[in-house]
Amino acid sequence: MKKGFIDCIASHHIPQNWDGKTCEFEYAKNGMIGLETLFGVLGVLDTDIEQFIQMQTEQTRKIFSLAIPQIKEGEKAVLTLFNTDTEYDFSTVMIKSKSKNSAFIGKKLKGKVIGIINGDKIELN
Repeated sequence: MKKGFIDCIASHHIPQNWDGKTCEFEYAKNGMIGLETLFGVLGVLDTDIEQFIQMQTEQTRKIFSLAIPQIKEGEKAVLTLFNTDTEYDFSTVMIKSKSKNSAFIGKKLKGKVIGIINGDKIELN
């Protein structure tokens, strides 16, 4: 990505249930899951990780006029834990969404979110 050319990237996460997708094309609902694969897809594209994080945190908050949180001692943390070098084949068993439809099932992705810290809650994948 050319630095400064893209402000942020939206995953457009619109999961659909099985019935909404397994029908004739003209009747199928729009959408698929995107949030769970965004990081891994951008890793395959050799996206600069620092630029991506800045776009998805500070830039997004600036666009929508939201305060940019600071990491401070004694405050509750809201962090995403990830490994940029992890390569994996994305499969339906990895999907936590209510939907299982993704264009990336069976594809090799690079970079994986391994967990979150949200206040007192720690969740690892």
